[in-house]
Amino acid sequence: MNEKRKCVKCKLLIDSDLDTCPYCGYLQNNEEIHENSSENNESKEVVSVEKKDTRNFNLFDFEPKDTRVHVVKQIFLFLTGWIGMTIISLLLQYISLSISEPLFDNTRGIGILNFVIYFILFGILSLICCFDMPKLLSTFKKGKGFLTDLGYGGVLVSVSIAVSITFNLIGKILNIKVADNQNETGINSIVSIYPMLSLLIFGFLGPICEEFTYRVGLFGLLKRGNRILAYVLTAVIFGFIHFDFNCLASNNASLIINEFLNLPSYLAAGITLCFIYEKRGFGGSCVAHILNNVISILFTILSGFIA
Repeated sequence: MNEKRKCVKCKLLIDSDLDTCPYCGYLQNNEEIHENSSENNESKEVVSVEKKDTRNFNLFDFEPKDTRVHVVKQIFLFLTGWIGMTIISLLLQYISLSISEPLFDNTRGIGILNFVIYFILFGILSLICCFDMPKLLSTFKKGKGFLTDLGYGGVLVSVSIAVSITFNLIGKILNIKVADNQNETGINSIVSIYPMLSLLIFGFLGPICEEFTYRVGLFGLLKRGNRILAYVLTAVIFGFIHFDFNCLASNNASLIINEFLNLPSYLAAGITLCFIYEKRGFGGSCVAHILNNVISILFTILSGFIA
């Protein structure tokens, strides 16, 4: 007695060795042929897509992860972070002169002034983006994502060091000893007096304020018009906020050259942070920036202990 099976179409029982159903005439192997053909087509499509992706891989060709906020907020973020520190500083100094003797006329006082300024600035910038905070905070990753952001921070540190070494060599060719610029010298002086507070302010709050200002604010604003222009202008402005323009009035050629030889490392950091912000989002650029600053401050603290 022959084994029976159901016809794939009419579902009536037929002999298992029949290729065609005697009741409806349907070819029993049609389903298997169709399934095998579909699987082959799908595998071909997958291989084709994989080859295409590999062939067209581009480091700068990715889906941007930067968080878009309203254009008005971007303008306020940039202006607040850019000139806000100066305005807050002038107000605090005016208040101190009004109620007592000058409080901020030495390194210890300047350190306290910087700490207060960053706390106020962080509060204002956070307030501007208060309704966008869920989107911004969602870009901070956990686990492997956080390790990836730390890896990008390592890239930022490496780029800054490489550019700094290059321009130190250029300084040697010009017979100029390249030292820390005025921005770094001032921070190092404050770190020597307030090491732990400096780690909090310059290591964490400062980078976050700068990411609000120059990535979410300025870079996001300029990118609405032109992406390349956004990279260039953001890097230039980010670089020059760390430049001491007072040296230009000093007529001290070596001091001016030293400032300019320190500038490229800030420009390179600005471009790298824009790239990280675009690729990893606000959280990624914050983590990278914080890592860079924390390493620098810890190095300064350890150097002080060794000395």
